[in-house]
Amino acid sequence: MFKRAEERLARALKEAGLPAPACNPDGKKAGSFIVAVDGKPLLSLTGLKRPFKPLRETDLDDLAARLVRAAQ
Repeated sequence: MFKRAEERLARALKEAGLPAPACNPDGKKAGSFIVAVDGKPLLSLTGLKRPFKPLRETDLDDLAARLVRAAQ
């Protein structure tokens, strides 16, 4: 789940000509999904337990669009 979300965000940003965001920039933390750009956390989901409902409910396409708009 985490890897797919990371790949999906990276692919959307690459298509817009932007660098991929850093996902979990401080290293792997069990149950955490943190997206950072230029060292600034933009999405922080921590304490996730299976089935990772908050991550599944996050609209990754909308998040990618917001990242693209913020970079322009």
